Amino acid sequence: MLRIALCDDEEIYINKISLLIESVCIQSKIKHEITKYTSGEVLLEEQFTGQQNKHDVVFLDIDMPIVDGIQIAKRYKEIDSKVFIIFLSNHIEFSREGYKVNAFRFIDKMSKKEEFVEAIKSVWHIQQEKKEMVVFSLNQMALILECDDIIYIEKRQRKTIIHSVKEGEIHTYESIISIRNRFESPCFYQVHRAFIVNLNHIVKLIKKDIILDNSNAVPLSEKRRKEFKRIYVNWKFDRGNS
Repeated sequence: MLRIALCDDEEIYINKISLLIESVCIQSKIKHEITKYTSGEVLLEEQFTGQQNKHDVVFLDIDMPIVDGIQIAKRYKEIDSKVFIIFLSNHIEFSREGYKVNAFRFIDKMSKKEEFVEAIKSVWHIQQEKKEMVVFSLNQMALILECDDIIYIEKRQRKTIIHSVKEGEIHTYESIISIRNRFESPCFYQVHRAFIVNLNHIVKLIKKDIILDNSNAVPLSEKRRKEFKRIYVNWKFDRGNS
């Protein structure tokens, strides 16, 4: 399910875009839910109070009265840092401001359908990538985790430790090489002979350490540093810094 929010103070335009996105989702066989807003304040209020489920992607008009789209996006990101923000505007000069809040895309309101198709399909692809399943061998049993649930993996003496968002530390005797070779998702990268990180969970790079969103630091090997930076920058760029 792709939960989509459309926010624009022009009701005629928002209805037009809603029909367009509905068409794209149906043609692409994407199960979806669209919620329309003519006020950014109402959008935020529903998220703050939990009146509405979290959205996966928000199409947001920049040129709105009272509080503009940039400020709405900043506040929304404080609630949900994982949301994809796609700005809509007739003023392309605002695009630089949009990327300051890690906007996924900037679409000119006069753009053709193809730009919306690309944006929706890209968001859906990334969402599905995060939900890919990985099977681990654990005490003669199979443990299945979503890719996005895995923060990082480390080799510790004879064991391999999987650090998970939901399950905490999971211990297995599988080799880190065996696990690495099973990953199909591009979001995993081996930053050190004893560590594999999920790029989705990286907060920042400090000198020789990678800081993850569970506050743990993972070492980055010197020989992998250059390649890692190139891969991570490209990976972030492809996802609009989301």
